[in-house]
Amino acid sequence: MSKVSKGGCEKVMRVGIVGAGAIGMLLAGYLEKEHEIIVFPHRIEQRENIKNEGIYVYDSRLGERSINVKVARLDKDFPSLDCCFICVKQSELQRILHTLHELPTDLPLIFIQNGMGHLDALKVLRQPVYIGIVSHGAKRLNDVCVSHKGKGNILLASFKKDHGELHKLADSLHQNEFPFEPVEDWRSIMREKMLVNSVINPLTALFQVPNKEVIKNEHILKLAKALCMEAATVLELDADAAWEKVVTIVKKTGDNTSSMLQDIQSGKETEIKAISGYLLYNTNESLPYTSFIYESIQALERKEKQI
Repeated sequence: MSKVSKGGCEKVMRVGIVGAGAIGMLLAGYLEKEHEIIVFPHRIEQRENIKNEGIYVYDSRLGERSINVKVARLDKDFPSLDCCFICVKQSELQRILHTLHELPTDLPLIFIQNGMGHLDALKVLRQPVYIGIVSHGAKRLNDVCVSHKGKGNILLASFKKDHGELHKLADSLHQNEFPFEPVEDWRSIMREKMLVNSVINPLTALFQVPNKEVIKNEHILKLAKALCMEAATVLELDADAAWEKVVTIVKKTGDNTSSMLQDIQSGKETEIKAISGYLLYNTNESLPYTSFIYESIQALERKEKQI
């Protein structure tokens, strides 16, 4: 890992972040403490706003912090980097895959997406590919502001072409207040993330409630257990352990607004196709509850776009 001199302060790495949504800005806000950050927003307007104002991170424990980051275009004058986080939604990956394929073959790419439908597309990339699972709560407030709603960690696993670099990369990124944890089996963490997302995200989006209502409201609770059972069947997970995992995450993130609910509230396309849709199209089992929630969220998306 290279070291970068910046204003008399030695930075450990030059880190790229593709996508400046809630997680992208949260990563920039914390990693900037030790690394030089280059952000690649898709929209021109956001690119200009971050260039002029920087990024603001709101944290109930640490207060407000502002950071300066560099801004660049993914498809033009790509800078030299030590690693790059890909934080766009799964539905947007297809748009940038060709550009990613043209990046340096030794550049580690860390993909932060919900769902598992994108994994086949990652196999064609020439670079070392890593999977990142984020358990932090984050809410995008506007183009330059993100609120850190709940402290978690980031699990990091090698997907392909690692050459023993996983632990070194995780150690370089790790901070006590923003931890990274290396995990050997990417399949297990992806399945667990998929399971949790298939229960919490659509239910909170459908009923417009914070995460805690998934187990607090007895009627939503019944639906949650049914969705969890169906997801566990498809993902070949133990049903009891799967439900315990869902409950643990709900308790840990009770006051958080799920990313899917944020998307519905903002009139954006959700990741329901990448989550519930993946379960439906990767099994011959009947999944009535998952099928219902899949159609319900898409109906909500259409409704919000028409308002």
